[in-house]
Amino acid sequence: MVRAFALVFLVAGLLAGRDAIGAPPGSYLAWDSCVGEGGTRTRDFACNGTTGSDVLVASFVLSQPMEQFIALSAEIEICTTAPYYSDRVCTGLPDWWRLEPGGCRAGSVALSTDFSGPPWSDAVRCASPWIGAHTDDMRYVGSSRVAFVQAIGSRSEPTALVAGTEYYAFRVSFDHARATGDSLCGGCCEEVYPFIRWMRLEEPAGGRVVMLTAGDFLNWAEWQTGRTPCGPTPLRGTRWGQLKSLYR
Repeated sequence: MVRAFALVFLVAGLLAGRDAIGAPPGSYLAWDSCVGEGGTRTRDFACNGTTGSDVLVASFVLSQPMEQFIALSAEIEICTTAPYYSDRVCTGLPDWWRLEPGGCRAGSVALSTDFSGPPWSDAVRCASPWIGAHTDDMRYVGSSRVAFVQAIGSRSEPTALVAGTEYYAFRVSFDHARATGDSLCGGCCEEVYPFIRWMRLEEPAGGRVVMLTAGDFLNWAEWQTGRTPCGPTPLRGTRWGQLKSLYR
């Protein structure tokens, strides 16, 4: 069964430049960091613990400068069918990805536009788009078929973006709550493919609007495609005599 959910973000902020990555213009998605800083396409998790989290980082590269950037919106869809299939259809969500209020893992997703601290602030190949004062908010809306995370952020003043530099857009964290144990939410071990469907950059009213598509086909990531063992470690059967021998 195909599984999916979508993440929708609306954000705005002040940008600081870094070295260009030489990548084609477009949107990018990777685990742990931006593409220029070594972010990876594939993430495998054994689903045998409830601590820690996994972070998806969205970023973008412009083909031309944008003098008055003030807002960004994007949509990420997660589906069990890879985005390169022409007949890709996304319907239904496993419990692991039911993150909306009332869902099996409600509250296990968080968005951040804060790249001011390590490791983000140590980057030399990506620009932090959220240096300086800004506000943002997020709302997750889901159903048994599809879900959305809606976020909004704004600044009082626009800022300039340069062409050819990779900019952080936002990061999304998924914690490992209910991966195992009596309150387990099924579906952690299932393959999924996070995919940026579109990204929109805006200037103030009456200004330019830039729609970004895939950057060098790196606008999607993978979850659980490495074929590594996944799931709680089964308990080995132990006889009572074997247990008693441990205390002799």
